[in-house]
Amino acid sequence: MTDRTCWLTGCLGAPAVQWSRRPSEAELANIVAAEQVRRDEIIAAADPEQPAPQFDPLPTAADIHVAVHACSEHPISMDLATLTHAATCTTPLLGKLPSCGCTPENAAPPTPPPATVTLPTGWVIASPEEPAP
Repeated sequence: MTDRTCWLTGCLGAPAVQWSRRPSEAELANIVAAEQVRRDEIIAAADPEQPAPQFDPLPTAADIHVAVHACSEHPISMDLATLTHAATCTTPLLGKLPSCGCTPENAAPPTPPPATVTLPTGWVIASPEEPAP
């Protein structure tokens, strides 16, 4: 578990900003090992007269985000905080703040608006400018 303090060594500022990065190889190995132990315990405790427990594949780096925290004096930009950063991006570069020095993954494409729906008779949608009836 990571400390919830600023990423900058020696800075004890309270976290004010959070962004995510992919896990390092060591972090991923620890996460996968802990998941395997959990699965082994479930299998050991399973009732042999019931179907065996089924599991999804073990997690990969693409499945995991690691939180990085910053105080209000050492943050990256809000636009960068919305992206997933590289595993090596554990600390931004002080000389580059509010940038971080890595190339974050592309943001997910925006969700398309919902399809048009025909409402039942008597139902109305108020526009944002006028109050609902």
